Amino acid sequence: LGTGTPAGTVLRARLPSKFVLDKQFLHKSVLLVLQDDDDVSVALILNRPTTSEVSIPCKQTDQKVSRSICFGGELNVGGSSVGLMWLHKSEPLKRNGVGSPIGQGDLGDRGVWKCSGDQAMQAISSGQASPAEFLLVRGFCIWPKGSLALKMTEAEV
Repeated sequence: LGTGTPAGTVLRARLPSKFVLDKQFLHKSVLLVLQDDDDVSVALILNRPTTSEVSIPCKQTDQKVSRSICFGGELNVGGSSVGLMWLHKSEPLKRNGVGSPIGQGDLGDRGVWKCSGDQAMQAISSGQASPAEFLLVRGFCIWPKGSLALKMTEAEV
């Protein structure tokens, strides 16, 4: 990153990984790039589920459904549900304008979309979506200009 990796790009850590002893949460990680410009690279880790959950009322079953929250990185904004990122790839939700695409370019509208918790809850309560269609992520990773690009060239990501 730091070289113009488009937002919406998915990266995975390579093996063997140098993250085993430092920043272990990046070992075997899958990253979703949110921003990459001349100043900073920002990404979410997608494959680190936690024991934290959110209880979501589900219209289809008239019961509450629990969804795990994934660890997105070592930095967090706000607390409780404020720092949650709601992600989906649902074509019907995209057509109905629930959220916005992460990045433009090659994937554009076909890639991963982010939305607010309010948008997700409204889609679920109206029956447009089920809770299972969303991935919830808390936290993110930031690298200064060029440092993640260096890790990529050293075959770490």
